[in-house]
Amino acid sequence: MKRALIFLILIFFCGRINCQNTDDRNRIVQEEILTADTLIKGIYTNFIEFQQNKPSVRTDFRSNEKNLPVNNIYKNMAVSRLMVPGPNGDFTPFSSTHWGLCDGEHVFINFKGKYQQISLDGKYSSFTASIRAGYGISSIKTDYLINIENGRIIKINKVAGYKNKVRLKSVKKILHEEDLSLYGEFKQDDNKKMMAFTYIKRLNESLKYK
Repeated sequence: MKRALIFLILIFFCGRINCQNTDDRNRIVQEEILTADTLIKGIYTNFIEFQQNKPSVRTDFRSNEKNLPVNNIYKNMAVSRLMVPGPNGDFTPFSSTHWGLCDGEHVFINFKGKYQQISLDGKYSSFTASIRAGYGISSIKTDYLINIENGRIIKINKVAGYKNKVRLKSVKKILHEEDLSLYGEFKQDDNKKMMAFTYIKRLNESLKYK
């Protein structure tokens, strides 16, 4: 009887250890763009190239505006303004479909026809873009998260009338999938609307990056 009890206890603790190891593995983010010492300059033709810090189009590029410095791609710049060297060395428009680009220091996503700088905060990185409101007369800045593991883009702010509101449902879903303890804390927080990005930051900091 005593041996059987000891055996059951050992099984219980081994199970706990294995579960913990599995949880630890699941919380390790292995994406090169988040851990690279140097960002490689070039144009990403797809999300995987961005994720792995391996742009396949490694060429010089610039804006077609003459008054902008060479090799300086600005946030919110129209994709149509991107120029690359042609066969004769002259800069010509880059018309190929692509996911984004890197200038060697910053990364940009091609989002709805414009480049938006991604803040590499962790698994859930962020960027801000303007969306049209009021029948297209005005624009409102909207915050997005991008899951670096799968490329999923999540809108965090939404337009309601003339007000920007935090999409708590989106944040709740992320926390529920990633960290139940943090999710429970978020649900009980009376200031969750003001603290949404703080919880995402805490989630990013709780993950391991290799």
